[in-house]
Amino acid sequence: MNMKIKLIFLPKFDLDYRKGEYNLNALYVPPIGISVLTSFLRSHQIKTDQDDLFIKTRNKIDLKPFSDEKRIKKLTLKEYQDEELEKSGEKILRLTKVRDYDIIGFSIYDPDEVSSVGIALILAKIIKETYDPMIIIGGHIPTNIKETLLKSRFIDFSINNSLESPAELNLLAFYEWCEKGLKKKNKKNVPGLEYLKNGKLITNISNYRKEEMMKIIKPCFDGLPLNLYKYNLAYDSDGIEYKNKILALPYFFIKGCPYKCAFCVRSLDSFWVAKKVENVIEDLEYLSRKYKTKYFFFLNSSVNPTYKYGGGLAKQLIKSDLRIVFSDCANFENLDKKLLENLKEAGAVRLIFGLESASQKILRYIGKNLSLKKAEVKLKHAESIGIWTEIDAICGFPFERINDVNFFIDFIKKNKRYIKGIYLHKFFLDGKIRKYPIKYGIKIRENEISKISTEMREEPFDEINGLKFEDRIKLTHETYDKILLEMSKLNIKEGTEAQELFLLRSLPEWDEIVKNGSFIVKKLN
Repeated sequence: MNMKIKLIFLPKFDLDYRKGEYNLNALYVPPIGISVLTSFLRSHQIKTDQDDLFIKTRNKIDLKPFSDEKRIKKLTLKEYQDEELEKSGEKILRLTKVRDYDIIGFSIYDPDEVSSVGIALILAKIIKETYDPMIIIGGHIPTNIKETLLKSRFIDFSINNSLESPAELNLLAFYEWCEKGLKKKNKKNVPGLEYLKNGKLITNISNYRKEEMMKIIKPCFDGLPLNLYKYNLAYDSDGIEYKNKILALPYFFIKGCPYKCAFCVRSLDSFWVAKKVENVIEDLEYLSRKYKTKYFFFLNSSVNPTYKYGGGLAKQLIKSDLRIVFSDCANFENLDKKLLENLKEAGAVRLIFGLESASQKILRYIGKNLSLKKAEVKLKHAESIGIWTEIDAICGFPFERINDVNFFIDFIKKNKRYIKGIYLHKFFLDGKIRKYPIKYGIKIRENEISKISTEMREEPFDEINGLKFEDRIKLTHETYDKILLEMSKLNIKEGTEAQELFLLRSLPEWDEIVKNGSFIVKKLN
């Protein structure tokens, strides 16, 4: 056999989307997951194509009907038909080719969103009934959502993806299994393959060598609609209009994380790895030359997992004279003024810091070693040298109360000049807290999580000698709204759009833009 694979990044309905406008909380870059998988499979001489229906459907197809929770729940009933949704699905599929492929892989973005589930089910139904390929799903999908999707008769398997069980190795193993002739009775021997048994998700064990798991693959963006990611933007300053057309590419060179914050899935990893700096430079030089861009959106847990690595990367970027512009996450630890200045010179335009909370009680609870005073100093210095600074924050931790949230509000009030955006999340069970609930003072309620819900991550748990879940989740929603209100009063954005920042970074006014905290950007026709 000479099988062919098609990997597709699926669309979803965007509540903030308005026709003809760009959502300032969204980032339009090629999907990194299928780009890495395509690169890996092609290196093994496997015929692999990829496409992005997320970007292709924008401004073209109304996806709002897929956001109807009750309607999508009915799709999980095997005999249920929804002609309107199927017609929308056919419109979506006209934007790509799905014929003559033996395996179709869906990469599901934001699987907590109801429309993501609905679109996956409808597209799988149409493809399966028309061409009957093997249909698989992948991405960072919660177990309950995988179970919902696999219970349909249209999606065959899921491919696991974790540090110890990388999706690229699992997908290769699945392909080789299919090549030998599909025998469902021995599917338990396929590493990383996920399927249902008695209605529950089974994930096959992977026993890869550590050196295989530690490899970090350079992405390939060939075959994706790259022109759709390019922005014609204009910056208007005192009557002077600057124009540019840019393409930002995603890239990562770190797997895992050396920090073990208890709420994070990375806290369960047995190792972390960073690509050799010289290989990172080689990759960036290649990608920059091939795709004719200097703009990169790094997707690392932090650009400075250690001081030595962050410093070495910055120095080599400066020495290479690539003159790239990049955005990445950063950790307040392993960071000082010198490293910040070197990162700025190396091309850092924007850094997102994981603050999580400004309550020492909560920081101790999650095992995060952070000095709030030092964090303030670093935010201030980053802003002073022209780096756009944002923070990640979470509300609704177990045992978090209003006074803990007030500490966070006081922190952002005090440092509002240096915080350009906040990515605010609601707590959900993951990492060490989920695996060792008793240790963290909670008891998880079994069998109460919804299979499809607008709050799919709300896995019920009770605080031992504390709040019951109903009161806990009510307080979480209240504090979330409270923080958003304070952010609005302080004129702090809920995240920002990286592409505009990439463009503005090249302007002589950049440092003033950072200091003033405002800019005007518009999409050109």
